[in-house]
Amino acid sequence: MEITVSKVELLRELTATQGVVERKTTIPILSNYLFEAADGKLSLTATDLDLSLRTSCNAKVKKEGSCTIPRAQTPRLRKAPARRRHHHQVARTIIGSASAAARSNTKMVGMAKSNFPSLPAFPTAGVVKIPARSCAV
Repeated sequence: MEITVSKVELLRELTATQGVVERKTTIPILSNYLFEAADGKLSLTATDLDLSLRTSCNAKVKKEGSCTIPRAQTPRLRKAPARRRHHHQVARTIIGSASAAARSNTKMVGMAKSNFPSLPAFPTAGVVKIPARSCAV
């Protein structure tokens, strides 16, 4: 999986899901995020088997793919160098790749998607989308 994503957007999604990812668990995969990149989006999923959360942000997807990333490695994403492109901070992230990376890249190796618990399908009929800004208290 190879993506270019706004660091600000990625951190916003990580922050939204961090409360769901288990810090200490007897099931190691529950301390991981599921990252999926396809169709111009990066989706992040987190679950503790009682509560599940899926969120996404726009991304330039060079190589589609998916894998899990341990919560313990997410500080590397937060500290990843950002570069200016069209006045947006951008972090290029290669996940699951063993190739050499430039200074502005973040490389992480996670577990296979098949290890992550499947979530129930969310109903699409009758769904109403509310912008997060209108929900602010």
